[in-house]
Amino acid sequence: EGWVEHLVASREQVKLPDTLSYILKPPQTMMDAATPDPVAAAAANPNAPTTHDLDFELKGIHELELLALLNDYRITVHGRFRVQACKFSDATPAGLFAQCTLRFFNLPEAVKPPGR
Repeated sequence: EGWVEHLVASREQVKLPDTLSYILKPPQTMMDAATPDPVAAAAANPNAPTTHDLDFELKGIHELELLALLNDYRITVHGRFRVQACKFSDATPAGLFAQCTLRFFNLPEAVKPPGR
């Protein structure tokens, strides 16, 4: 939820129109492609490294505005992520329709042996 709150705050910080919509997908394990259900695997093994995809859309945005949003977000959000994908469509004088996916990486903390 914090990732979404930071995205909304970054949109407000760079003064973009309030056209943001988003979906935070459930965690998936970082396993090989042969894993039949990475969501179930993540639930079954809470100590496995996982990814979370945060999909978002913005209407009426220009490329430089999206870059400003992503830069502000990178500076303020907690956690490691990469831009997994961005797709632009519906060019108008007001801007583009942008659909992007940010992929967050979660590595569990190492369990310390007793007595240390």
